[in-house]
Amino acid sequence: MGRIVLASPVPPMNTGTAPYLGLFIAAGLPVLRSQDVLIVTTAEFGRFDHHYMGMPVIAVEDYDPDPDDVVIAFFANNRFHRFAYAIAEAAERRKRLISVLHEPQCFHAISNMYSRRGGSVDMAGLAEHIKYEMPKLQEWILAKFSDRCLPQIVSCNLVAQSKILRLSDAIIVHSYYAGLKLSLESSHGTALPEIIVMQFPHDQSAIERVRGRPDKFTVGCFGWIALSKRPLQVIKGFAKFLLALPEEARSDVELKFAGSPADKTLDPLYWAKVYGVESHCVHLSGLSDEAFAREMESVSLLCNLRFPSCGETSGTLNLARDTGVRVAMSCYQAFREEEADYFISLDPEREIGEISAAIMAEYQRWRWPDTVGRTRTEQRYALPKKFSVAEAISYILAGA
Repeated sequence: MGRIVLASPVPPMNTGTAPYLGLFIAAGLPVLRSQDVLIVTTAEFGRFDHHYMGMPVIAVEDYDPDPDDVVIAFFANNRFHRFAYAIAEAAERRKRLISVLHEPQCFHAISNMYSRRGGSVDMAGLAEHIKYEMPKLQEWILAKFSDRCLPQIVSCNLVAQSKILRLSDAIIVHSYYAGLKLSLESSHGTALPEIIVMQFPHDQSAIERVRGRPDKFTVGCFGWIALSKRPLQVIKGFAKFLLALPEEARSDVELKFAGSPADKTLDPLYWAKVYGVESHCVHLSGLSDEAFAREMESVSLLCNLRFPSCGETSGTLNLARDTGVRVAMSCYQAFREEEADYFISLDPEREIGEISAAIMAEYQRWRWPDTVGRTRTEQRYALPKKFSVAEAISYILAGA
């Protein structure tokens, strides 16, 4: 048996997908501990430690592929994963490629890879990544993108995984939505590799920590602050909730953002001031993974919202659930499979009101814990059991 090569960002890189690698390794240790494992990463975003969880780590430039390597490469809709595409394309220099898709809808990251200085785009290179989806619309999509007028809803729902579908021996996703999206909408004219639906690895340390009642009632928005995560709608919903509270009760509530804005126009403190809640809003940026997890423990309700892109199973969502934090979640795409305490509509006439109502319901639970019942919405679909991480790795290696 050759090496297992894990191609992924590693901590302390400032991306939400770097801590995932540790969860994956920890959950897969029953299988991985008996294997020769090498981690390959990128030095593009700063220095990294040359050992992680007892395993050697090297830069992609120093990786010398072996024909017996089984490569497990991790892909996501951000710049930290673009180095993995070069590894994926070296098909003749490995035994198998297993692609783990954090987020199946990667058009934004792919289009940025092919954009040049001055605004031009390598359209031929970009076309290879959408080759097997929307065949009747490809010319229109590329023309609209070239003219910078591709509708946002289209760009957020393009998978752009045609190369990965062609090169992979198997693909791991975390939702049945992602598997069906790849199978039914993204594989016109190509043979599909095997698609494995695997549960998101749990953070065992978060599960085992004892969490007391927070001193303040805190509504949280954690992770990169981007328009698709609905930060303005959360601020508006929080403002509506705050107005409904007696003035003497308002000092005990706060809205906490933890993460960096994807765009400087999304400074949450600025928008909190616009909507009159600046004295109740906290913004924490540049947190370590450990501090990020600690801050999650102070949250009473996490707003984990998405639109128009929601193909991933969110790491912050899973951290919240492992920590015991209640969750309000958009009822859309991959999130529809997940368990949540509140499902928020995407209807603009209902969204802010439903956010506010969820916050108020959780505030009442926090304020009067002995009189308000604790309920959690049951999973609404009878879906097959997902592979565990160890089961998925064992299954992959059995076919190697």
